[in-house]
Amino acid sequence: MKTLFYPDSIAIVGASNSPTNLAQIIVMNLINWGYGGRIYGVNPNGEEVFGKKIYPALTEIPDEIDLTVILAPARTIPDTLTQCRDKGIKYVIIETAGFSEFSSEGDKLGDEIKTKARKYGIRFVGPNCVGIVNAEHRMCLPFAPLERWEPGNVSIVSQSGGVGLSLLMWLAEHNLSCNKFISIGNKYDLDETDFLRYLMDDAGTEVIIMFLESLVHGREFAEVARKGKKPVLVYKAGGTGAGRERAASHTAALANDEAVLDAALRQAGVVRVSSINQLASFARMFTQPKMKGRRIAAISAAGGYTVVTADHAERRGFVFPKLSSELINQIQSRVRAGVIRISNPLDLGDAFAADNLLFAIEKCLQEPQIHGVVFINPRRPDQLYAGPLSVMYRNIIPDIEKLVLEYGKPVSTGVLGLPATVVETRGSSTLPIYPTPEEAVDALASYRDFCTRKKRSLRIPSRGRKKLKTIKNLLTMCHPQSRLGVQSAGGFLTGKKALDIVHKTGLRIPKMKEVKTLREALDAASALRFPIAAKISSPSIIHKTEVGGIRLNIKNLKELRAAYRELDEIRHTKCPDDKTSSIFLQDMTSGGVEVLVGGRQDPHFGPVIVFGSGGVAVEVFKVIAIRLAPVSRQEAREMIAETRGSMLLEGFRGSPPRDISALTDVICKVSELICAFPEINELDINPLIVLPQGRGCIAVDVRIGIGEDKI
Repeated sequence: MKTLFYPDSIAIVGASNSPTNLAQIIVMNLINWGYGGRIYGVNPNGEEVFGKKIYPALTEIPDEIDLTVILAPARTIPDTLTQCRDKGIKYVIIETAGFSEFSSEGDKLGDEIKTKARKYGIRFVGPNCVGIVNAEHRMCLPFAPLERWEPGNVSIVSQSGGVGLSLLMWLAEHNLSCNKFISIGNKYDLDETDFLRYLMDDAGTEVIIMFLESLVHGREFAEVARKGKKPVLVYKAGGTGAGRERAASHTAALANDEAVLDAALRQAGVVRVSSINQLASFARMFTQPKMKGRRIAAISAAGGYTVVTADHAERRGFVFPKLSSELINQIQSRVRAGVIRISNPLDLGDAFAADNLLFAIEKCLQEPQIHGVVFINPRRPDQLYAGPLSVMYRNIIPDIEKLVLEYGKPVSTGVLGLPATVVETRGSSTLPIYPTPEEAVDALASYRDFCTRKKRSLRIPSRGRKKLKTIKNLLTMCHPQSRLGVQSAGGFLTGKKALDIVHKTGLRIPKMKEVKTLREALDAASALRFPIAAKISSPSIIHKTEVGGIRLNIKNLKELRAAYRELDEIRHTKCPDDKTSSIFLQDMTSGGVEVLVGGRQDPHFGPVIVFGSGGVAVEVFKVIAIRLAPVSRQEAREMIAETRGSMLLEGFRGSPPRDISALTDVICKVSELICAFPEINELDINPLIVLPQGRGCIAVDVRIGIGEDKI
């Protein structure tokens, strides 16, 4: 994309000297910024704009053009693209609005320009955007007047032009400036993944911040972010339509688009912030020395703030190591009344003075077991500190900045005071400074997570090149019309068929018999061991408990007769036209913990694996762990540890620990299955019974949603 960001010549289509013409502002910005390349206006009704000649068409310009910016009526753009082809122009920025965001006619026009651009080999930004700024190249293309700034080390990608321009101002509040600014608008062609890939290799960019309303090529985006060395901060606005649709299975209902997005970004090491302003404020933290772990010191002159900081820091996964006896003695020698016990978090109210605070911060940074410091500084305006107080309460931020560079550890500071006081204290510092203890902790936690992220490929294994042993037997049951043995795409596999499929991957299932008459049921009971379970099997009945389609703890033939008759009546009432429905009998499984292991194909991120509490509790608690599939054993163990049910699995109030190792295997195998067979839209193993340690797991009930191959 070098031509897009470093063009030697730019044509602005739509520019004129009319007082209400917006495209002329682009010309004005280029001139005011000192852009060194050639500038051309294009408009059939214009002559000159800011001293630059206006040509009636792109093809009339005698020189070569590297980049074309279009801010002209939408209906004229197809013809302009044809002129670009004739002129050999390969990069275009379409700032014009009036496409899919406006009307169905605009949507059709959008399809036309996408088709033409692909045919002509033209790459374009937008439409419905405010363009690009490259401060290094003094190129400013938005149609809003912007004063030139010196290039910094943060680059912005924003789907919204307005939000993006606001981010420029918020960066300045934290003494940061933008290197490259990209407004992507409707992103009909070049999107956030294209620009992420470019910025990862861009020498002038150290931190990438993004405001997105949608993320289309999610898996590819996550993989680019994971492979790159630069921090990526994302604010994602709005849910997708797919995420709001009612899903048929537990897995699809729980792992909606926003939940998958959140999990995928974490897995890729991308920081998802919770407010737009955090894109700018957290960016400053990501310019600090690398953080090597989660052990911190918290320091304040106000005891209450050390408590607030400690509470929030513990919630964010930080720990407070004990200070060395030498350090405690050194700080103790500086206290006055001796009424405060020196510990970590460190309350210096009894030794409150600028030099003592600075001394404590430096000594904590020297401690090898401490990876970073949170400093909370209640502060009043400087003019209130007169006489001796001007020394005692002097602003120590510049001194802390030097310590950060000397010891190579980050310090996150909360300055608590009036907004003007925060700005005054911050000055021109490169330290991250926040208005609350919570934000100071949150920024440091996000930076810690980035610095300590584990790098693992998020690519989907190739089915053609890599043989997955866990599905080797499954491949042998292929049907000419479907590798899963179903006659047609769409619908659900349930009962014995679904259980047999997961069994072929290596999962253990109960002994069972499928029956369609009472006589078959009574005969089958002899091959099973009471107590047994009886369940309806029908693609038309997704959640059996909702229709009363399960009978448990059947102890003898008499109870089996009654149970069968009840289920048979429900089966014929609820799905009278289903000729494939049946009732299947299973050995009862007891002494275990019920969990859910599932998978689904996300439209943007591909195969996803889900783990959580099983049985009906899954919809009650809705506490699940999600990862992009496939997962390693370590990732599977992390998923288990994330959920509330992990306490039950580890042994709770005298109950024996469950076979977590076997559960880990199941999660990995299901993740491989969902990758190997993208026609599996949704898969639920619920419940999966996790037996006591050493006894494994049993998949008791399975649903498999079948659809077309999406990958």
